Amino acid sequence: MYGNVVLSGQDELGPASDLERPPSVDSDIYEEESVYEPIHSFEVAEKKNHNEKTPRIPARRSKKKRVLFVVLSALLALSLLLIFLLLGFGFMKYSALTAELQAVTSENSYLRGDASSTFQMFNEDHEKCAEVKHFRDMTVAPCDINSTEQQFQWLSGGRLLSVATRLCVGVPNKSTRLPVRLYPCNAQSELQQWGCTNGTLLGIQGADLYFNYGNNRHMLVMLYTGTGPWSRWVIHGTHDSVCSWSCEVSSPCQRGWTFFQDHCYYFSYSADSWDAASRWCLSQASLLVTINSKEEQVYLADAIRPRTFWLGLTDVKSEAAWEWADESSLSGTRYWGTNEPDGLREENCASIGDGGTWRDGPCLERLPWICERKA
Repeated sequence: MYGNVVLSGQDELGPASDLERPPSVDSDIYEEESVYEPIHSFEVAEKKNHNEKTPRIPARRSKKKRVLFVVLSALLALSLLLIFLLLGFGFMKYSALTAELQAVTSENSYLRGDASSTFQMFNEDHEKCAEVKHFRDMTVAPCDINSTEQQFQWLSGGRLLSVATRLCVGVPNKSTRLPVRLYPCNAQSELQQWGCTNGTLLGIQGADLYFNYGNNRHMLVMLYTGTGPWSRWVIHGTHDSVCSWSCEVSSPCQRGWTFFQDHCYYFSYSADSWDAASRWCLSQASLLVTINSKEEQVYLADAIRPRTFWLGLTDVKSEAAWEWADESSLSGTRYWGTNEPDGLREENCASIGDGGTWRDGPCLERLPWICERKA
């Protein structure tokens, strides 16, 4: 009865053999295939392969690059700043050298024509010399021939120049007890014009006010109405008035030089070796003195008394072959002292002393000197 009955749905399920599939090799569960095919399976596989082949750059490496960039930028900025600083320093140095050159040129101009030779202002009452203090103030101190703070020059128009500062001696106005100070030189300023009355009495022109040092509490030079010895100043090493070297004094020679028989002579107050003295004379367009006549010998002997000065005479090139600074040979009358010259190879430079006698001595000996040039 039931032998030929067909079960419902058998055709839908397919043959029975399809239900008896072998188990998967990798699993004891039957493996079933999906009835759906993956979309774009090829592109997905390619993308997967690409991602596997190109590793992502770690974030740490990117951070290192940013730090390196910042460091390099900072170094570049510092380099540029250093370059600008060096350029600025170079410009400042150039400006300073230019200013120094102008100052030297101006100084040479003063030395050549518009100024006297340098001198020290000596107060015989105090036995001290005027000195620049704190760049602009003035006081007095023991005289030191090597101190530029004590060196002055006369300029035209009655002006007094400080060698150390290249500024002129002046006052703020013409009133008593005002300190004497240093100001930029001004040829038109009547507050920088000085002169002498009664011989050595140095004062501001146009008023009875004098260059005075009287032990005031600030120890400064000031204008004062007093005419005592503390207001009287001379050239250190002489008894000559400070104004005797003024540029307004008529002479064919530069101020500080003396005139004799068409020649100008300079008698130094400082002392140095023969070579240094020779160089100084050359800087003043002159030479150490050459004595060519009896009259000149007498003039010099009288002018130097009682001191000893270098002559322009040496045998340093060849022993006993004495020659003058102008390279002329020693000839004619000679004025060697008794048993002079006697130094042989140890004494190769000559000097003139008290009484006008010559002697030889070591060239490194420190003596004042005499320069000479045509008027």
